[in-house]
Amino acid sequence: MANVWTIFKREFGGYFNSPIAYVFMVIFLAAMGILFFLMGHFYLQNVADMRGYFNLIQFVFMIFVPGLAMRLWSEERKLGTDELLLTLPIRTHEIVLGKYLAGLSLLAIALILTSFIPIAIGHVGDPDWGPIIVGYIGALLVGALFLALGSFISSLTGNQILAFVISLILCALLIFIGHPGFVAELKANVGKVGEFLAFFGIMGHFENAQKGILDLRDLIYYASMTALFLFLNHFAVENRKYSG
Repeated sequence: MANVWTIFKREFGGYFNSPIAYVFMVIFLAAMGILFFLMGHFYLQNVADMRGYFNLIQFVFMIFVPGLAMRLWSEERKLGTDELLLTLPIRTHEIVLGKYLAGLSLLAIALILTSFIPIAIGHVGDPDWGPIIVGYIGALLVGALFLALGSFISSLTGNQILAFVISLILCALLIFIGHPGFVAELKANVGKVGEFLAFFGIMGHFENAQKGILDLRDLIYYASMTALFLFLNHFAVENRKYSG
């Protein structure tokens, strides 16, 4: 764990030693505030809940998380510092975890800072805090999955823009195949195969969290999918290490 902590500090400090962290958080907070309060017409709906926020955040993450993840490995490859990093007496999985946890910590901080939204809701109504808390946990799990996916894609290329675009497309695909309308079409046309494909969609799993439910099947989904992309990330970096 000492090596993971070393990589974590290097990466996390790198975010705040440059404008990256500040720009990311300011734009993310502004986007969520504008989308929820203004474009979501919160004050006109006269309902003290955050369903609109959680409906939006998966789409906001679809754009912002690939933007955060694209630099994790692509920048190292572009600058050539990945070769130096991989020659250190640190195992590949420790580097992968350190980088990933640094990105996840920044994402978690940005998510926590959006607490001004439920606080504002609490001033104008009496929201049910249970679903809000569980919804935040679910949102973090969605972000963690997207970040693992983006980190894997970033490890495949030195082009940050390409890493961003591919990650965005794949995140959008995970959202789209979980859309209720698309799931119904899949089940109607391809039966059990449709149910299997629909399992990989984000929406169905995140919907339970929005209702205040942490279903074991959903937790297994997030854990297994995140672990899969981190394993692929490890495999890609390990392959690069030995292929030169």
